[in-house]
Amino acid sequence: MDVHKKSDTAPAELATIKRRDVLLGVSGAALAGLVASPALAAHHEHTEHTHDATPKHRTLVLAAQACVGVGAMCLKHCLNLFATGDTSLSACAARIQEMDAMSEALGVLAAADSAQLKAFIPVCMAVHDACEEECRKHTHHPLCIETAEACAKVTAECKKTLA
Repeated sequence: MDVHKKSDTAPAELATIKRRDVLLGVSGAALAGLVASPALAAHHEHTEHTHDATPKHRTLVLAAQACVGVGAMCLKHCLNLFATGDTSLSACAARIQEMDAMSEALGVLAAADSAQLKAFIPVCMAVHDACEEECRKHTHHPLCIETAEACAKVTAECKKTLA
């Protein structure tokens, strides 16, 4: 056989074959993954785990995440009022913005059981206390009260973590 002999297959056909082969390979791998998935899941369920399934700072992480969620709704409420010309909640919106940043960071550090968590908590508590205090000035807005309570819960969880 002559290794220098030209192929009768046109370059466009070779490209098509290659793409087809790739697609078949990817499809096959995906199918294999789907077939193996239940078997792997069943194996995982029956394997004894040596790690703790409950994160160390679970309640702190969840409190921080809840604070972010409620704060986002409260901030939207503030923005809606701003659109009507009512700026009475401008200080509240500023505290929520600060609280949101701190809650996000707190949740990440707590979930990771960061070595810096305990050093971060005092500043975090100060920000949540300031947000709670500002929100409690607006008892006629249910979202402000809800945000204040969420901030108080984060502060309480922070105290437990420091204890």
